[in-house]
Order: sequence, then C-alpha cells, then structure tokens
Amino acid sequence: MNLRVAFNNGRTVNISTDFPFDKSPVGYRVIVSSRTGVVVGYAKSGKSLQAHFPDANPLVLPEHIEVIKEISEMYGLTPWSFLFSLLPKVFIWKEEEYIVPPQIVPQHLDKASMDVIRYLLKKKRAKPKSLEKKFGGEVIRFLLEKGFLRREKVLEMPDRTEEVYRLVATMEQVHQKIRRSKRKQSKLDIVLFLMEKTYATREEIKEMGHNPKDIDALVRMGLLRKEKLVEERKDIEHKVKTRMVREIKGSYVFVGVADTALDRLKSLIESTLEKGSILVFCSSRSTLLWLEDELKKHFGDVVLSLTAHKKLSKDWFRCQEGKRVILGTKVALLSPIRDLFSVAIFDDVGIKMKDGVDTRNFLFLLSKHTGAEFALFLPSFDIQTYHFVLSKRVPYEYKKPSADVLVFGIRSGEVLTQGCKDVLKDSRDVLFLVSKSGYGYAYCPRCESLALCPLCNTFLTFYKEKGKLICTNCGYKSGLECPNCGGEVKDVGFGIERVMEEIGGNFSFSTYPNWGKRYDIVVVLSADTFLSYPSFQSEENFYRYIWRAYSLARRIFVVQSLFPESKVIKGLLRGDWKKFLDDELRRRKEEDLPPFSRLLIARFKKDVEKKLKAHQLSYNIRKYGELTEIMLKTKKTKSLLRLLRSLRPTSLEVL
Repeated sequence: MNLRVAFNNGRTVNISTDFPFDKSPVGYRVIVSSRTGVVVGYAKSGKSLQAHFPDANPLVLPEHIEVIKEISEMYGLTPWSFLFSLLPKVFIWKEEEYIVPPQIVPQHLDKASMDVIRYLLKKKRAKPKSLEKKFGGEVIRFLLEKGFLRREKVLEMPDRTEEVYRLVATMEQVHQKIRRSKRKQSKLDIVLFLMEKTYATREEIKEMGHNPKDIDALVRMGLLRKEKLVEERKDIEHKVKTRMVREIKGSYVFVGVADTALDRLKSLIESTLEKGSILVFCSSRSTLLWLEDELKKHFGDVVLSLTAHKKLSKDWFRCQEGKRVILGTKVALLSPIRDLFSVAIFDDVGIKMKDGVDTRNFLFLLSKHTGAEFALFLPSFDIQTYHFVLSKRVPYEYKKPSADVLVFGIRSGEVLTQGCKDVLKDSRDVLFLVSKSGYGYAYCPRCESLALCPLCNTFLTFYKEKGKLICTNCGYKSGLECPNCGGEVKDVGFGIERVMEEIGGNFSFSTYPNWGKRYDIVVVLSADTFLSYPSFQSEENFYRYIWRAYSLARRIFVVQSLFPESKVIKGLLRGDWKKFLDDELRRRKEEDLPPFSRLLIARFKKDVEKKLKAHQLSYNIRKYGELTEIMLKTKKTKSLLRLLRSLRPTSLEVL
C-alpha cells in the first residue's frame, strides 16, 4: 500500500508498506525510520520503507486532516507543522540511546568497572551522559569497547507526569507571612498568577519570569502546595437528570451568566448523548476544572476530561468508545471522536492560538466537516460573534445579569471611592477586579507624560518592590528612569498590587473576570486602561470586560471609572447590552474594519519595507523604537500571510 506520511518538520514522504488493519490508514500514527509520522493520504507510489503502526485505532480522523488543510489555507500555515503543533506531545515518540548491562556478569574486573555493572543491573539501563557523569567517561568507554556494556536504541514516549503548584492560603495569610520576607514583591507576583490560573506547573511559573527560589520559599511557608496532577475524581456523586431544560438544534449561541449557561450546556449534552458524543472546548484550565466538577456531578463517568497527564494516551483512544462528553482545552482539539454529534465552546477568553488561528474557526469547520451541531456559550458578546449571529441568522439567547449596578466616578490615583466603601461595609464575598497588573503606571515629571516602552509603545508598569519598569506586553525591563529622557519616574494610578496592599483582608482579587464562580459583590476598581490603547478594538475590549464582570455578580455590581459618562457605562446603567454592539458594527462596516475585512498586524525587529514595496502592497507603518509595525487590510489573506510569515515577524495578529 502506498501512503503519504507527514512529519513534524512539515514535510511528507511517500512510502510503500503493508498496513496491518482492515480499515482506512488515513489518520493513523506510523513510525518510519525512528520518526513519528501521521498518514495523511494515499500516494501513487512510494519508497519501500520499514514502518510500524503502534496503535489499533487512528490517532486523528480524516475530518481533522481536512480541517487542518482548510485552516492552513486561511492562515497561511504549513499544514503538517500545524497538525503536529496540535497533537499532544505524548504521541511524538523519540528514539533514545541507552547503555544496558551484559546478559552474563563478567568476573575478575576491577572495582570501578564492577560498580558500573552493578549499578546498571539494578537500574536496567541508563543514558550515556548520566553514566559518564556518575562514573567518568574513561571507564564507560573501556567497558563498551570490550563488550562488557552495549548500546541499545529505544523508541519511547515522553514522560507526561506533571507536578503542579496550588495556592492554599487566603490573601490575608499571604500578606501576614510575606510582609517581612525578602523579595516580597516577587512572591506576591507568583501568588497573583496562581490565583488566576488555579494551578500551574513549575515551568509555567518560570515562563512568566518568576524566580524558582520564590516558589520553593512559598511552599516552605505553607502558602503553596506541590502535588501531582490528578485526572480522576472518585468522590463525586452524580445523578443523571432526565428533564430537558431546552432542546438545541443546529447552531446556537448563549450569552450571559455562567449558571444559566451551564444549564443550557447540560441540556445540549442530554440531547446529544441520545445520538452520539459531544466535544466541549474550554480555553482556560480554571474554567475546565469548574466544568469538570459540575458535569461529573450530573453525568458521571460519561465525562472524559482530556488534559496533559500521564493517562492521556489511554484516554485519547477512549474517545472512540461512543456517546461520551469529551472535555478539554487545546490538547483535545484533535481528539478522535467517531460519533461526534455536537461541538461546544464554553467561554472564549484566550481563544487565539500562537499561530494567530482562532479556535472558533477551527471548531466551526470541524462541525461542518462532521455534520455536528455547533454551540457557543459566552459571558459577553464580542463583535465577531455578534456579526456571525446576525449574518448567519443563528439563534441566540441572552440572559442578562440581575445584580444592581452602581457606578462611581473616580479621581486619578484614588483606589476606593467613599460610595464604594459604603457598599462594601461588612461584606466578605467580594471580588475586586483591576485590569492593571503591577503597582501602577510610571509618570515622568520631566516629559510630563506616562513612560512608554521603547520597543512596543505600551505604557510601562511600575513595580515598587522590584524597583523596575516592566512592559507587560513585550517584556522590556529597565530601572526607575524614563526611557525617553533618563529622568526619575514616580508611580501614578494603581495596579492590583497596590490595591491588595491598601485593601487587604480576606477578599478575592483578579486582573480578569474569569467565567465560572460567582460572588455576592463584584467591584471593577479600574478598567479604563483598555481605553488608553490606540486600537480600533479598545472600546470593544472595555465593553467585554465590563459585561463579563457583571455576569459574575449575584447581588451588587460596582464600577469605578474615570469616564462614567462613556457610552459603554451608560449602556450598562440602562441594562442595554445591544446598542453598543449595533453602533460598533455599523462603524466597522463604514470604515471597512474586521469583521468586514481581514486585518494583519505584524511586528518586526528588522526593516522589511523594501521587500513589502517590491510586492506593491498598500500598508500602514508605525515605528516603536526597535520594532516596526506593519498593518495590512485585505479580503484575501492567504498569499499575504505566507509572505509575512516568511519575513519572520516577532508577532503576527490575524483579525
């Protein structure tokens, strides 16, 4: 049989081999010359190569391969590199070399040589570098040359055991224990990060720029706990309800409070399980964990949560057992569900992949190729979804939050207005939301303006304890001097760290309103930063933040703002969620902005204007210190995206 096999470098090879199963080979994993590939089609001819098919069932389905091709066309990607970027790494087996002991133990060797052999007899095998580090390279080379040890190549999957860290203390306990410790601010940064992530691996915490020593210190203080990621939850009792809340057919969009969204999702699952399986995609781990608990209470072991744990390779193929609820993040996008009847997205924060691909587009195409129902469950509308609903005439339901709304104008630098203090008196179930990280902004008296990042033109964040200015957009760091004139800066405004310092107490704090848990009172202390960014999306982002936060409040929703007369806040006070969207959609159409056209924004560290001019392109350009930003508006993106990607931008947005 002649097969076309794709590899993670984006290339393909045609091979001629025997396929051991009486099924279509498309989508199967195959090991060719110690490399992991995926069969992506048939070929007219091929090289006669030894191939091994390690799985009894396909790793991905033919429908996934068609979606990969289509998405790659839309976003100017190499399809097979994109395919492997979505596959869980546990399936990408690698050839590893080991040194193994002899079958017959030699006699009369010197003590150093026998120490090596006894060690290997106990360990079974070891990697060459670790052996040389432990016993020295000379003795290992001698034993290999004489045949007392031998080399062995093994194909093995990566170890996916994950150790994670969780916050196990209240903010009051955190402040009490770290207030006199060294590197207080760094420790507080880690705590804030874990408050939003629920849990995170050591690598994830380090990637955010945090010091591993501070992680260990917080564990010793009893503020963080290290544990292994557990997939199964034995303690959850469940009882399947048979009463239908609402039957959903075709495409459907729900917007509003999470409690009602959960009811609607359960209804969709109940109707789906009569006919097949459902894929429920969550973009964040915190939402995934909340949904997993809620759905397992209701549906029990029918729910299969695909996360990056050691059992993933086994659970992956259990997706094909039929009539299941498959719950997962990006790792579940290619899960091989044979009887897929419904696809649901629950919340869309962080919905874009690193390649600029919108996960909504990916899953919508998957539903088209499989004939599945498609449903969106969101806390607030974005312009793209609203346009999708209107243009496709997709049925939608909006469940407006019922909490009382209070808006207080705030003076610059003021953290809590008196009106807000009065509302909060004797209240404890409160979520404070501050869109700004760090302590505040940096103001330069000499320039009479806020300090800007010299690389990307974003307002710099003032970190008091670190004594640094940091750009939360590109990672630029400097001392407390203005990058423009070198003058000393001072902090103005406030970020979440200053809020926690001033308010204290046993409350909840976050920089973003994560959908799920609700609070008696939700207070947006400041979201005005969204309006300070020079972007056509700034008001939309402000709108989404405010209405997302509103959906988390049970009794009272408080907004403090420097702009209490803005149209977004006026709409909030009227309870009118629709007018802003209609007005914004009308403006976008008049100005030919997304979703009526495609906008490509690429940033480069090098000068690329000559190459762009050679292609006779019309574009806007802005210089940000070392960075050059190119903005192109187009209705045909395929060739332009490939051109931009070939120039290796530092970032690329597809809007």
